[in-house]
Amino acid sequence: MEEEWRDVVGFNGYKISNYGKIGSFRIIGPTGGIGDKFRLMKQSIDSKGYVKIGLKRKGETIGIFAHTMVLEAFCGPKPPQMECRHLDGNPLNNHIDNLKWGTRKENAHDRHIHGSDIIGEDHHSSKLNKDQVKAIKIILQSKLISHQKIADIFNVSRVAIRAINIGKNWKHVKIKNNTPKQIILDNIYYINQHTSKEFCDKFNVDRSSFYDFCRRNNIKFIRVK
Repeated sequence: MEEEWRDVVGFNGYKISNYGKIGSFRIIGPTGGIGDKFRLMKQSIDSKGYVKIGLKRKGETIGIFAHTMVLEAFCGPKPPQMECRHLDGNPLNNHIDNLKWGTRKENAHDRHIHGSDIIGEDHHSSKLNKDQVKAIKIILQSKLISHQKIADIFNVSRVAIRAINIGKNWKHVKIKNNTPKQIILDNIYYINQHTSKEFCDKFNVDRSSFYDFCRRNNIKFIRVK
């Protein structure tokens, strides 16, 4: 399915795609007028793991869910007594094919089927596997690298990294606190007995971009016995 953009219902100057991406023609600044330059907007995750973003209307910033914007733009207004259903159980997957208006009972049934764990590597839309998520959690534990940098390394969104960090996604993947073979000291990085090449091969990380990232951040990999 090709990506398609439509106006966000009720908010001038904003666009939503059938993939759940949000864009704006709004001018950044106190005036908040509408210009001719389009930009993608950064998304955030609320405490329940849903993608939410603040949109301006009549001088006021209003928080609205990405799934609501997608459904209203591509399926029409929310019917009475209905709410959004994420068909695969993943609140970060706001592709139109994964969303549907449904009753609260249907939504509760969905949650019962999917359980509390967010979909893992077996799901068709997953970009990560368990080993990659373990590596991400070890890096997150170090607090040395920003969410955006981790996202760049593993070719996923910053939103996905944050969801892992807060335990909303992949919470069934566990690592030990203060993993013994992972030490951060003076910005030299040791991790799980892997050299940088072994790390990239094992976790399917783009090697050239990762090497460039390590060079720019003075990160070195050596074996730890």
